[in-house]
Amino acid sequence: MGERSDGYDTVRTYLTLQLRDQKPALYRDLKSLGGVDAAARGKEALSVFLRDEMANSAALERALLEHALPSLAIWFPVQTFQALPYLLPHVRRENDCRRRRCPDRRHVKRGKGRTGEPRDLWSTPDAEGYVLDDNSLVKECVKRLRIASPNPLLIGRTLGREYVACHIEPMRGAQDPWDNSRVANLVWLPSPLDKLSDRQGSTMQHVLRETSRKLVLAGQVPRTVERHVHEPRLSSFVVNKAFIDARVAKIERVTRVLEALVTGRSPESGSGHSHYDLHWQDMDPKRIGPLARRLRAYLDAVARRQ
Repeated sequence: MGERSDGYDTVRTYLTLQLRDQKPALYRDLKSLGGVDAAARGKEALSVFLRDEMANSAALERALLEHALPSLAIWFPVQTFQALPYLLPHVRRENDCRRRRCPDRRHVKRGKGRTGEPRDLWSTPDAEGYVLDDNSLVKECVKRLRIASPNPLLIGRTLGREYVACHIEPMRGAQDPWDNSRVANLVWLPSPLDKLSDRQGSTMQHVLRETSRKLVLAGQVPRTVERHVHEPRLSSFVVNKAFIDARVAKIERVTRVLEALVTGRSPESGSGHSHYDLHWQDMDPKRIGPLARRLRAYLDAVARRQ
């Protein structure tokens, strides 16, 4: 898989070394406020600094984020926005699904030293046919992707510990489950910078939204005029056709299961989620019909783009 980049180590090196060489004035301002020392002392000290001190210095916070995020945050490239605008449209975010026990006591875990333990609700279907997930599937799908970056700390590496998949628009209260895996709504941030994205109306949210908007616009411009559009130079995952095809295949498997159940047939193959498949008999064809049709329309649209 190659060398990995850990979130906090990357942030610490950026703040204590790279920033000093690239933006001396910004480095001095940050150092005078205690930020450089906090980064050197550890993740908790840096977290406290970002939460308490940085929040009281809006100008410094904005200057730092505008310089740091293009090289430290990891995005999907514009080509992915075009080819596969939703990574996991069949998945619904349910943060507590691993804490809730499956009501069917016959469903028990197998292997990994936990054979016979009751299963939780992760990867089971909800009433509308979505696969329940606590954000694990979003994280997993980029695990093996290498990174292209203007930052030498990230070039050619894969994500290690302390990189967090963040939603630019908060998912709390979201009306459409598909927004959870909308490519334009996803960015991977190193800890502890990810905490700044949780503050509604924060500078971090504003910078991320503006960057996402520029990427979306760049993806909508025809190739004949794209030289006039300034696409942001960012750190991004290296995505190839094999990655896109693999994601499409996973969506196709769930779609075929739903289509079979809607028409009263037994699915010819599984969804790729073993616990999901144990609940086929619990799914109401009328309730899952809209998702089956929407997924098929999405797959058809994706096929036309290729």
